Amino acid sequence: EVDMSATPPVYDTIAYIPNSVIINAKSQIKAAFADSNYVEVYRLFDQAFTFTPITGTEWRALKKAGQN
Repeated sequence: EVDMSATPPVYDTIAYIPNSVIINAKSQIKAAFADSNYVEVYRLFDQAFTFTPITGTEWRALKKAGQN
């Protein structure tokens, strides 16, 4: 849902990647990059950076609970 009356327009959340997924992938991606294993880097990006559908209300509840 977009609030077009706001300046700038406010776009609500439709999906997210959990912080834990990004944190876990970061070290693996850095290690593969340091080894010049770019095929593995791309595989890890493709695997880790998959968005989870969520509404803005659900996202705010996760954020409030510290579970993002």
